[in-house]
Parts: sequence; C-alpha cells; structure tokens
Amino acid sequence: LDSVSSFGAEAIEFAPWNLEACAATANKCLHGVPGLSFVLVKGSIFETRPSGAGTVYLDLYRYQQDQARGYSPFTQAVQVAYGLQEALKEMEDMGGQTARHSSYTQRAQQILQTLQNLGVKPLLDVEDYSCVLTSFKLPPGYSYAQIHDTLKESGFVIYAGQGGLKNQIFRIANMGDIQPSDLDRLLDCFHALFKHSG
Repeated sequence: LDSVSSFGAEAIEFAPWNLEACAATANKCLHGVPGLSFVLVKGSIFETRPSGAGTVYLDLYRYQQDQARGYSPFTQAVQVAYGLQEALKEMEDMGGQTARHSSYTQRAQQILQTLQNLGVKPLLDVEDYSCVLTSFKLPPGYSYAQIHDTLKESGFVIYAGQGGLKNQIFRIANMGDIQPSDLDRLLDCFHALFKHSG
C-alpha cells in the first residue's frame, strides 16, 4: 500500500485488508522532516518469497536481514530519525491518529464547503475524499497557473492534476501543522479569487 500521503491520518487496516507491505514517509501526515521513508512488511513475506529487487539500495530483504543483526547497510540521517521520534511523540500527545484524522477532516470540509459556496466543483463525490487532499475542477475562465500564482503570492502552494487531469483540476493538501489562522487566510484568498465564478 502506498500510504506516503496518508500514513498517520487515515486508518490503515493491516489485517482486514491483508496488507503485505505499507510504504510511508516521516513528513506529510506524521509532521516529521523529509528525508526518511520506511516500509512495514509482513514478516512471512521474507520467508516465502525471494527478493525481486533490481538494486541493492531498494532491496527490502537486505534491510530486513541487516535490521535483524542490528545493522544498517547505509549511513542514516540521524537528525531526521530524531525528528520523526519527536513528531510521533507530539502526535501521541495530541490524541494520535484518530485526533489527527479528525483535525484534517475538519480542515478538508471547511475548504470543500468554502469552494463549493464559491461555485467551484469538487472532482469526486464528497464521500470519496480522504481527509488529506481534495481535488477541484478548474472553474470556467480560470487556468491552473492563474490560481496557483495568485495563491503563491500569499504564501500558499497548490498542486495541478496529474496525467490527463493536468489542465482540468487543482488539488489542495491540508496536512501538516496548519493553524486556524492559516486556513482562514487561504479561504480569504479563494474568496477574493473566485468571488465572481459562482
């Protein structure tokens, strides 16, 4: 499971989903700094299948063997590991994954409601969104570059669609240590930008 953009915010049901592996990163929803990623792997996978890695660097089997011996095959970014440790402590102190999910959900709903009130349509049905990222159709008369550049002038960065949606949508992530005042400023920017699109 690629949970890079959701690990720590969305519930991951390891046993019911019969997950064999789950990849994540220290930043994004865990609020650590970039530079450390990890993969949680079901132990039996290493016992029942040979490694299919094409490179030494991406060989999870080698990492697992070295980890069992208390060794790391490459120099670790110790400061990043300590940063993740502190971020995990902070997350636990603030109520864990459930509280983070609730906080992100409230933000996502606030963004969604504001943009819908301004006439900007979500790409998906509301119930199909995660709590970390929402995609919207570009309103008629607006380009992605125009929306992106206007928001960037106020300190906000949004993302374009990917693949065939590149020129059709924009995406807003609401993960991280975002304060209510930050969200209010973002929504004020959208009000100023889209006040005539509805």
